Amino acid sequence: MINIPAIPSLLRGIPHWVCWRYVPRAGGKPAKEPVNPKTGYKADVGDKSTWVAFDKAVAYYTNSHSHLNGIGFVLTTTLPLVGADLDNCIDDSGVIEQWAQAIITDIGSYSEVSPSGHGIRIWTVGKIPVSGRRQGSIEVYASNRYLTVTGSHVTGTPNDIIFQPRMGEIFDKLFPAKPQPQTPQPNAEQVGINTGINTGVCVLDDESVLNLMFKSRHGWTLQSIWNGDNPSGDPSRDDLFMLGALAYFTGRDPVQMERLFKQSQRKRDKLGRALNKKDSTTYLSATIQKAIAGCQKVYDPSYGKKESK
Repeated sequence: MINIPAIPSLLRGIPHWVCWRYVPRAGGKPAKEPVNPKTGYKADVGDKSTWVAFDKAVAYYTNSHSHLNGIGFVLTTTLPLVGADLDNCIDDSGVIEQWAQAIITDIGSYSEVSPSGHGIRIWTVGKIPVSGRRQGSIEVYASNRYLTVTGSHVTGTPNDIIFQPRMGEIFDKLFPAKPQPQTPQPNAEQVGINTGINTGVCVLDDESVLNLMFKSRHGWTLQSIWNGDNPSGDPSRDDLFMLGALAYFTGRDPVQMERLFKQSQRKRDKLGRALNKKDSTTYLSATIQKAIAGCQKVYDPSYGKKESK
């Protein structure tokens, strides 16, 4: 159930609302698919025509005859809102774990219990350096994402969304920056990938690549794949789709592609497994090779939106 009166007025006044439903996915917990309240079909966080005003989303959810599971709010670059998601931090007796309570206290804004009853959502006004990031049980987003809203207010937190001027500092504390390699990166042949295509070291750092990728036309799908989901239903196909995007934004740099892929939630034993007894090439290396071979254009930062061959 949604506690409508407890939902902050700041969110209710912005027409960025969708509904959502659980959809099964292979090998994991169900995904929360955003739903367009105007059509009943899947909503798109990159298409505002699929979002509605708060009252319309609530009405559609209320009249859904149980085929929907809740409502959600879409975060965009045009809003100063930030949403933090803390997973698996409430035990069966309702006690919030200390690490999560410390984050709630640090941000100091409206907080609510997630639909599962075991997570926390924190809403604040502030600024973070990227569109969003996930690590372990902690996720923080400012755009290219929708977040479920329950109105299940956490006692002791503000009833309204509060401006947090230190949000960037808090974000950096939650996600410490990893030092970039200072030595020249090896080429494709040195990592065992012979593509026959011109590859090189990307001019963009890892954070810039991810920011661009998640803001691209397929940003929602790529974010979902990055988080370990399989939107197509085929994990190998989704691996290739994300690696294709990484090939585009890294300039077909296999070393950076592999490094970024391994930072995602798609880690599994298959990645380092040889294709067969006669070929020692790993699944991940072979998929990177296939993605590079299929990448006909690369991102050219010096010409804005212009693509280079």
